[in-house]
Amino acid sequence: MSARWPAAATAVLISAVGLLALGGCGGEEEPELTSAQVIQHVYRRGGVQLSPSGDAKPGTTILALPFELRELYGGFEIYLFNGKNRAVEALLEDAKPDDLGIYWVRDQQGGWLALSKYGANLILAWFDAPGNRTVSPKWHRLDTLLEELV
Repeated sequence: MSARWPAAATAVLISAVGLLALGGCGGEEEPELTSAQVIQHVYRRGGVQLSPSGDAKPGTTILALPFELRELYGGFEIYLFNGKNRAVEALLEDAKPDDLGIYWVRDQQGGWLALSKYGANLILAWFDAPGNRTVSPKWHRLDTLLEELV
């Protein structure tokens, strides 16, 4: 995989992102976002250009920030699922977000991935956590941008 994402964390991320694809069940219908909406919004409001990654599986789009802009937002990828993803529905029942709505998942190197759900189909995978379950202003900037979409 690319330099922006540790290869050892890939399998953990794909499994964990699948966990969140069904989050927010019940209540008000959540909007399903398109990659064009996300790219346009992040560019307009955040001043950076996201681009699709070639690493996506069918039915999934991955948007990423150029590596050289990581100082502003940290390391992250945005996953957009097309339609409903129910591959790991049983596991979702055990997933519990923290007070910020973050699902913390260990990567294979012992670090933490911060996964957050926006709308019906967008998952932010932020992997800039410094070895513990905390976020920095970089995550908060991304969270604010993505919350504006839903």
